[in-house]
Amino acid sequence: EETYPQSTNNFTKWLSSPGYFTFDYPNKPYDVVGESGHSLPSAANLTFTAPNDNNDGIVEYRVTWTNVNKAYDTGTQSLLGTPPSTDSVVIYNLTNGQQYTFSTE
Repeated sequence: EETYPQSTNNFTKWLSSPGYFTFDYPNKPYDVVGESGHSLPSAANLTFTAPNDNNDGIVEYRVTWTNVNKAYDTGTQSLLGTPPSTDSVVIYNLTNGQQYTFSTE
């Protein structure tokens, strides 16, 4: 019986083999900016920079938000496509006057 050591993102042996591509998980979106104001009551417009896909096509961006003061006030929204055709999303039904944290993946 052969056993193989577990490793994460170790594709070194494939780099020197012709005809092989290396795959890795895509990076997360970055430079996330959120804006809200009078034109978006109870909403926030988030923009971000699309990440490198590392040869593994991106088919979804996921945005998660949480109210800083009310942990039960949370949600997730997905942007789908191959790759998703947008680098922004409007999150609706937020509570006016509350602070939220947003994360993207």
